[in-house]
Amino acid sequence: METMPPFPTCVGCGDRIGADEPLWRELGGGSFVATNLREVRARSGEPGERLFHAGCLEPVADEH
Repeated sequence: METMPPFPTCVGCGDRIGADEPLWRELGGGSFVATNLREVRARSGEPGERLFHAGCLEPVADEH
């Protein structure tokens, strides 16, 4: 069983995410929830989920 690394990295900037830093967690389908790493680990902590620092998530423009 795969586990979440001790300090995962931000998809936006590539830097480590601290345990109490505010972040965005991607829920799928283009929706996000504001949280922190401690809450993510307590609730799901799914390996491979996409996490972003609060200031690193920029809206993605739909080019179609």
